[in-house]
Amino acid sequence: MWVKDRAESSTKDQIDLAEQEIRCAETSINIAVEDCVAAPNLVKVTNTGKFTIQKIKFRQGSNFNDQAIIIIPQTPSQTVTLNTNINPLQSFDALPIIEINGKEVVCATRKVTFTC
Repeated sequence: MWVKDRAESSTKDQIDLAEQEIRCAETSINIAVEDCVAAPNLVKVTNTGKFTIQKIKFRQGSNFNDQAIIIIPQTPSQTVTLNTNINPLQSFDALPIIEINGKEVVCATRKVTFTC
């Protein structure tokens, strides 16, 4: 019985991982900063992929304080402007977060690095 349960669990985990890889491969964002010098630090995020972006995770410098911000609904090429605490004069990463089976998944392979 233990072997059967373990096999089922392992199979489910492999299927979930494959689904995550497929969905993340079809997830895409574009990033733009409205003004690289003046505050506020407005970042434009465009959903150019096939799936709804639940959040955007920002990472900057060696601090890695992640900032998950608002839901971007799935609409082809919909752009949302976010007011962030990002310093646009330094390079930063934006990582899309999608939902798969009720769980939020960070698509690290789809990160976008932006430098003014």
